[in-house]
Amino acid sequence: MKICQTSHTIHTGHHRCQTTYDHHFIFSTDLPVTFGGLAEFPTPSTMLGSTLASCMMSLLSVLASKKGSELTGMRISAQAEESSEGVNKISLDIYVPLAPDHPLRPLLEKSARHCPIHRSLHPDIQVELTWHWGCDQQALFNKQLSSDHLTPNNPNHEIETNTMNTKDTNKDAKCDKHDSKCDSHSAPTTPKTCSSKDADKKC
Repeated sequence: MKICQTSHTIHTGHHRCQTTYDHHFIFSTDLPVTFGGLAEFPTPSTMLGSTLASCMMSLLSVLASKKGSELTGMRISAQAEESSEGVNKISLDIYVPLAPDHPLRPLLEKSARHCPIHRSLHPDIQVELTWHWGCDQQALFNKQLSSDHLTPNNPNHEIETNTMNTKDTNKDAKCDKHDSKCDSHSAPTTPKTCSSKDADKKC
């Protein structure tokens, strides 16, 4: 099945581009001040990161729904790194409102890299996925918004970083015994690690 949707983009001055979709939904992009832009709206590179995040989230939401689970409250923070040659890396922090030992975890983590936008990216663009499983997602997400460095202290919160084209690293967050929202028994004791045979699958 093919889906064709059209948007219309115009240049409004000061290197700003305004896009209209379905005759009423409008969003704009700016360039940084160093490039003569106004820097009041996201750059196209930032939009690329958020587009990838939206695509992944939509796919995972559909998969979870088919298995009887809901991902309402799921959040993704996206950061696009670029140079004079273009976007080099997109880093996604994925906050999933499911327990670390949820049976859908393997399926969701494996399927994330198969969303249409991810498959459309140039292979030279490095995509790093950092998974955050467990409770208190709002607090962790807010902390990520206010800081480039995230150091969680949530007992039910497990981090797993999967990086395409680089060595995979994994770590578990330490438990804060004063957080009554979390069940310390739900976090797995051993972090999951991608094996070398999974490299071709972009795990």
